[in-house]
Amino acid sequence: MPPMLKPKKIASIVLFATLGAGYFSTFSNLEINFFARNYLILVPVQLGVLIYLFGWRRTSTNAVVETEEN
Repeated sequence: MPPMLKPKKIASIVLFATLGAGYFSTFSNLEINFFARNYLILVPVQLGVLIYLFGWRRTSTNAVVETEEN
């Protein structure tokens, strides 16, 4: 039996799925240049990677500081 997900994780999965479906639907109906559409589709992915990298760097530097203090 798979482990149960926490309600907060379920809510975030539903939120991201809804946002992704809305974003996809919006860009499916737009009539814009092919190259501009492809670039704009990747903007959320790029932002997500930046947020992940900056969040990871902050977390990893905190971990290094904590281990140096011990």
